[in-house]
Amino acid sequence: MSSDSGLAAERALLAAGTEHYDNPAYGRLDDVPESLRTVVEVLTAAGFTAVTADPGYMLDPGREELRAAVRQTASCAPAVVVYYTGHGADLPGGTFYLVGRASGSGGLLSDS
Repeated sequence: MSSDSGLAAERALLAAGTEHYDNPAYGRLDDVPESLRTVVEVLTAAGFTAVTADPGYMLDPGREELRAAVRQTASCAPAVVVYYTGHGADLPGGTFYLVGRASGSGGLLSDS
């Protein structure tokens, strides 16, 4: 956690996004870093503590890295914002998935 006090924050922020994808079916999203910087700037100014090291967000995290960060964030503050920007997928039946860096177009249920 990036808080200087070492104590649990009252309001925690996990900002993450995927700009680059291993699968060419998902195009690069050039605006992701700027979106993440903006969210971190606005929410830290509003009193949230970013849980990731400088620059305060995760860019192109792997699935397990992101899951671990969500768990850490959920346990460190009573109020939490998790912000993710990147591709998503809407599967039949109204199920939505975040598309991660290594997601394959045919394996979203196992790799998202």
